[in-house]
Amino acid sequence: MGRTDGPRRSRRGILVAAGTVVAAGCLESFENGGSGEEKPTQETTTGESSADRATDDETATPGTHPLADRTATVTVERVEADRDRLERLLREATAFWNDTHPQYLEYTTTLEYQADAEEPAILVSEVPAIEECGTHDSGKFAGCATYLTAGSEESLPAEVRLAPDASDWLYRTVIKHELGHVLGLGHDDEPATIMDNSVEARYPEYEQRREILDLRKQWITEYNDAAEVLSAAFDDADDEDYETAAGRYETAGEHYQTASELVESAAETASELSTFEPADRDRLVELLDRERSFVDSMQSAIEYLKSGSEQIASGDGGYETYNEGVDRYNATVQQSLPETEAYIAAVGLVHITVESGEG
Repeated sequence: MGRTDGPRRSRRGILVAAGTVVAAGCLESFENGGSGEEKPTQETTTGESSADRATDDETATPGTHPLADRTATVTVERVEADRDRLERLLREATAFWNDTHPQYLEYTTTLEYQADAEEPAILVSEVPAIEECGTHDSGKFAGCATYLTAGSEESLPAEVRLAPDASDWLYRTVIKHELGHVLGLGHDDEPATIMDNSVEARYPEYEQRREILDLRKQWITEYNDAAEVLSAAFDDADDEDYETAAGRYETAGEHYQTASELVESAAETASELSTFEPADRDRLVELLDRERSFVDSMQSAIEYLKSGSEQIASGDGGYETYNEGVDRYNATVQQSLPETEAYIAAVGLVHITVESGEG
């Protein structure tokens, strides 16, 4: 048990780096590491270089699309990274459109991947980077494809350029998106989770996932505010001004109570999220449980510190209680809190820029 003849010194309060998150904008702006910049809505261009452009009046044309009523072979012309991986993702993307295109197109077609097609309808190439796409000659794009419309038979084979991405989910989404343009779909066409230019449409429950990250920013702020107050309280206790210290401990406890409520709000939101790749809801629950444990332990320590300070200030002993609070506090600050990147990965909002700083 703690000493009864005087208070032990505590370790100083910790400041936790609070990260701000910026989601990448339209699909073309996704890049390895995330640019954090949003690209404007694309404009339509014409001809073979009309890659990845869409406006409100772009729609699939019934019966006269160059891929209508035929088997359109897809083949790889150039591989930048892993051929097996690219072929797997291409097969998955073509299977997606073969299964779903009757819902979105006014014609029928079949996309078929062939490794050595002699006369392919669609040529796929991986490149290190894409900085020009159609009329847009600057920026960094995840993909660029020929936008096929009625009567553009001379544009075959359609070309799809891809900048490989480490995330299977994101890379597969880019491939689906570019193939959608080859099929004649624009950015305002369904399915929005593939074709839409806005990041909000691409992620299921995007607002709720961002809300969890925003709530975390708020409780990190409460942690930091509490740490500053606790540091001042420890100074007061060192100076044997336990009455002032008790008041500061109470204020620190209020910060952690607010933090606790924010964590619970995030946990409630997390419980309503659907499962989707690459999010990990079980991991998110685990991270929030660690936050709960930290907050609960800190609140317990602060309660002992506050109670012990009040007793010492009134001349009614209290050193044993205070020292128990010191021991609990010192044990709590050794706990490892989840990093910002862990939350980003768990909620599934890949490819965002994180700017971190203390305070």
